Amino acid sequence: MTREEITAACTAQPTPYGREVIVAARQTGRRVAIVSNNPTESVHAYLTARRLTSYVHPLVGRPEAAPERMKPGPVLARCGAASPARPSTAPGR
Repeated sequence: MTREEITAACTAQPTPYGREVIVAARQTGRRVAIVSNNPTESVHAYLTARRLTSYVHPLVGRPEAAPERMKPGPVLARCGAASPARPSTAPGR
């Protein structure tokens, strides 16, 4: 399944202005993290195809061979140690 998700990531249509937002965030000193219930490998493939890997850290994705963590599986807990931000402090909460 991961192989198919990597293929899909490489051919996926990018979100309009998504790249520009990521680049602008980094250029203004903000950290950009990605937390996904897709495999880390497929997210990395997406970022590589769009020359964005150097703009994103950390990248937290679904571990290999863990389909039970697909939507709506909980992946947010895995990124807790990687960032001082907490969901309760996110804008709009």
